[in-house]
Amino acid sequence: MQRKFFIVLALFAGTTGRAQLQVQDRGILYVADGAILTVQGNIDSKADILGPGTVLLKGVSLQQVNMNGFLIPTLQLDNKAGASLEGDVHIGNRLVLSTGSMSLNAANLFLDAGAVIAGYDKDHYLITNGQGMLIRRALGHAAFTFPVGGSGDRYNPLTLSQAGTIHDIGLRAMPGILSNGESGIPLTSAAVNVSWELKELTTGTNDLVMIADWDAGDELPGFDRSHAGIVRYEDGKGWDRMAAGDVSVVEGRYTMAVVGQARTGVFSIATIEAAAGAESIRVFPNPARMGFYVYLPAKAGEKTVLHLFDLRGRLVKSQEVSGAGEHYFVLDEGIAAGTYLLQVMHEGVSVGSKKIVVVKP
Repeated sequence: MQRKFFIVLALFAGTTGRAQLQVQDRGILYVADGAILTVQGNIDSKADILGPGTVLLKGVSLQQVNMNGFLIPTLQLDNKAGASLEGDVHIGNRLVLSTGSMSLNAANLFLDAGAVIAGYDKDHYLITNGQGMLIRRALGHAAFTFPVGGSGDRYNPLTLSQAGTIHDIGLRAMPGILSNGESGIPLTSAAVNVSWELKELTTGTNDLVMIADWDAGDELPGFDRSHAGIVRYEDGKGWDRMAAGDVSVVEGRYTMAVVGQARTGVFSIATIEAAAGAESIRVFPNPARMGFYVYLPAKAGEKTVLHLFDLRGRLVKSQEVSGAGEHYFVLDEGIAAGTYLLQVMHEGVSVGSKKIVVVKP
């Protein structure tokens, strides 16, 4: 007869150092109130870690954490080299980012209802460098900040509150803004060079207040903060405008608040309306798939014509518009992927031109 043995370890006080922490299937590790279990190596657990005490990551090199979907009530990171999440983890009480950042990779970090994240800033955050997400269980009326960034040098938190049905929401930041939302060619102008994927883990009705955060270094050429708003990637259409928002400055960073968001998906911030008196032509999105918005300068009068040429100088399409401001140029189904030149003509005189990249699914 095969026998199975269980190890029960209870920590009640003081600090205990462990080079590696392994908890086997059906093992029990209890960290009592006030106790700190210091781990200088990796964590691999096939069971919940129990108790109100703290598991402290305090190594000198990158530490790997694989909880295999199990629970750590309180986890603290105090390691300049950071930590790498190798399997899903549930935080039941508190995640403290004292020193270093944690990469999620393909794993999800679940923050259970009532649990909090502390200590985050531009130097200590969750790096969503893969498909893994920070998942807020039971997001409700109270504002919650997802302290995320798409890479180790790109901190772009997003704050959400829910006026609709309380349910689970996952989020990750992605460095850059791509033509197909999560994939495709990077856009190169008139936007903030970051995007966020927002996902529902449980069903419910959304009425979200969304506050996006970025740095001046994230802004692409042609981005105009005074005429910016939120954009969402629409399947079959491309990047579409959602709503304008007011930009605020907080500790040298920029934020934009938008209310009443009912849909999830991939979002970013972009110039969504033409600035009065603007003397340059702006296009968004670029690259484009189904079409793009053109913002024309004030000198573009009535009966302005937009001509799209291929790189051999052949006219592909013309579209007449009514003067300065914002216009949508439709890319017909027969227009192939490639690089084109958009020329703006008014009364036979060229007002300006812009290079356009067209992509196809």
